[in-house]
Amino acid sequence: MSEKKILMSIKTKYADKILDGSKKWEFRKSIPKLEHSDTLDVVIYSSQEDKAIVGEFRAGRIARCSLEELMSITGYEDDPDAVSWFMAYYATRSLCSALEVTSPIKYNSPISLLDIRGRLHDFRPPQSFLYITPGSDLDNLISERKAEDNATDTPERM
Repeated sequence: MSEKKILMSIKTKYADKILDGSKKWEFRKSIPKLEHSDTLDVVIYSSQEDKAIVGEFRAGRIARCSLEELMSITGYEDDPDAVSWFMAYYATRSLCSALEVTSPIKYNSPISLLDIRGRLHDFRPPQSFLYITPGSDLDNLISERKAEDNATDTPERM
């Protein structure tokens, strides 16, 4: 079993819903390759208004399946608006993907794009996601900010 960590770009309105606990699944056209026993921590880069790393969550169930299965797993099969959205979003895909959101944490002090580029000069937010290598500059920056948050206040955990 290994722990994987990724930085995922998520639109601000959806990042806010993940962090307030109202969004339970993150739907994606592609997700990281994982072994069955791997755990996945998702660090959230809020890509629109915030342009900052704002929090994280642990991926619970990880679905990579047919559209019908995904709607059933996530509980949306009886919601006509959701079904229409799923059909449009996954129109070109034979397999659909989603990450269950568990244990969301909102950082007390987001890490702005300016702060990130102060340490990682060539940093470009990912279009979808990027793997965070343990001990990398990005990993260290996130760990340091979380330690500062914990020293001053407890992060908000849902």
